[in-house]
Amino acid sequence: MNILIFNGGRGANTIIKSLKKIKDANITSVVNAYDDGKSTGEIRKFFDMLGPSDIRKVQTSFLEVNDTNIIDLFNYRFGKNMTNQKALNFFDNFENEVFNRFKLNQNVINELTKYKNSFLSNFIEKKIDLKKKFNFNDCSLMNCLYAGSYKINNCDLILTIEKFKKLFEIKHEVLPNSTDNLKMVALRENGQILFTESEIVNLRSNFLIYRIFLINNKINLDKNKINALNFANKFKFLKDIHINPSINDQLEKKIELADIIIYSPGTQHSSLLPTYLTKNIGKLIAKNQNALKVFITNIGADYENPVYIASDYMVNAFKYLGQSSGNKYSYKSYFNFIIINHNNKIDDNKVHFDKENFNKFNIKLIAKDFEDKNKGGYHDGDLISKTILKEFGNIN
Repeated sequence: MNILIFNGGRGANTIIKSLKKIKDANITSVVNAYDDGKSTGEIRKFFDMLGPSDIRKVQTSFLEVNDTNIIDLFNYRFGKNMTNQKALNFFDNFENEVFNRFKLNQNVINELTKYKNSFLSNFIEKKIDLKKKFNFNDCSLMNCLYAGSYKINNCDLILTIEKFKKLFEIKHEVLPNSTDNLKMVALRENGQILFTESEIVNLRSNFLIYRIFLINNKINLDKNKINALNFANKFKFLKDIHINPSINDQLEKKIELADIIIYSPGTQHSSLLPTYLTKNIGKLIAKNQNALKVFITNIGADYENPVYIASDYMVNAFKYLGQSSGNKYSYKSYFNFIIINHNNKIDDNKVHFDKENFNKFNIKLIAKDFEDKNKGGYHDGDLISKTILKEFGNIN
């Protein structure tokens, strides 16, 4: 069984953990790599590459739960007051540091040492003073190693991901929507422009995001000049430089062969909607008429869109998929099964189920309490997985 899941960050993790339990399931998690916050932003700036952070996080979720040392390695971050000299001392004693902390076998340590050396050599080649320029505060060690591997593998992101998959014996796939090195910009309904992905993620306001745009990572925007424009001209300017990223060949094939396609819950304007802008991705999903296409709405209000009701999530996904496909498809071309968290309790912190709007879609849905009883705000992954498999069995 081939399962493809559009990953929305933490909202997908509990679902992925349950999907992993399905016998003979081949899971592909699709992420975009436009993250530019914290250490990922440093990596993107110094290595001229897409961000490795979300790729690393999803590969972590695919690790076996008993691989505690490896999970600790994937999650390890330098301290928030990490000086450059301390970081360099760590790298100078890398083999011992990694062995003592994470108890990895020698083959893994040898390979990671190559990536570490490649990471450091990049600064030497560019004649950058590492002690002054690179910010290691709260920096993910594995992000640095992904960057090193990326350079060793001729700046091939897909090959880099495959190398980590093989090195750590990860069963399932993580694929970026595209390898085009783009960055994210958003225009809000009040005319404010958010110039980075991290600004989008950290915002909480009732002024909704009007649209997101993807632009070449090398473009330096003149903030003062753009902010002086009126709303219509801001929109036109961003639209003119927007790029629909090209889909990578492996993902195209995965969509064609998918038995189940899942649109996970999660952060919309930073994690999910940019992925849906990938060129022809909507067309490929619509073309696969045999797959069960499951849309899962969020449980809790998100920072980016705290006033969204449940139907807003699907309406926006439909809009962005349509923008990428170049064709006019119906809702049923992209979605044929909807999962909505709903109970009769009134809670302003939970996404409201607007039943009357979903009736207009005329798509089969199940609305009930899908919230994890032990982890509020998160889906019960086992219940979600069971519900999807039951529906898959009904249509096959």
